[in-house]
Amino acid sequence: AGCGNGKNLAAASARAGCPPGVVQACDTSVPLCDIASEAEGARADVAVGDVVALPYRSDVFDVLLCVAVLHHLSTLERRARAVEE
Repeated sequence: AGCGNGKNLAAASARAGCPPGVVQACDTSVPLCDIASEAEGARADVAVGDVVALPYRSDVFDVLLCVAVLHHLSTLERRARAVEE
């Protein structure tokens, strides 16, 4: 959540040892999603989405990686909603 330019997607894909499409990524920025979808070694599906309302069904992921995202949210309420999400 908050994949930015996708710099962590290759490592996430390799660590998970999974085929393309198993790693999912999202960000609110369309240009960053475009960059992330082409990141070298990233075998991930990238979608535009907000961390406070992720574009995925509930209870389908084993792990969530969210680095340097929460401080970008403007209020404590939005930060709490993101953590709950």
